[in-house]
Amino acid sequence: MPNPSPQISLLLEERPLPEPEATIWSILSEQHRGRAAAIPMPELAYYLNLSTRALQNCIEWLIKEHGKPIGSSCGKPSGYYVIADAKDLELTFRNRVNRGIANLAAAYRLKKTPEVLQALGQLGVLDKAESETGRTGEPETQPPFPVSPFPRFPGSGRGGEEMP
Repeated sequence: MPNPSPQISLLLEERPLPEPEATIWSILSEQHRGRAAAIPMPELAYYLNLSTRALQNCIEWLIKEHGKPIGSSCGKPSGYYVIADAKDLELTFRNRVNRGIANLAAAYRLKKTPEVLQALGQLGVLDKAESETGRTGEPETQPPFPVSPFPRFPGSGRGGEEMP
């Protein structure tokens, strides 16, 4: 196999993690692989002597800046874990998409701007709702879209249902 170009090598190269992110990643990757091994946020925060908010910020930074495959669950077991298989990945993916759409819906309810409406339309959320209700034109008081395009499913962390 040929060696990757210098630009690709830089992208693939693991950058060293600062503290406390290095410790967080070490704990998760060594002891909490897969959703069944999730560690509750308060427990991890206590162990690291961090506030839960600081821990959340560190986790998001690890995901967004370093591409670490970290999942979280509100169901049982709750907490953070390293995504270990396709099922964990799908649960994390759907959870993040649902949260993103819910955030856009909440933003729309606060301030009905064309930008938010356009973003929802680009996600394909408006097309379905408009075709079902026949609504078109200017936004109304109630948003013309469902909160999420994905149905609730076991293990999504909503409603306390357990994963099969």
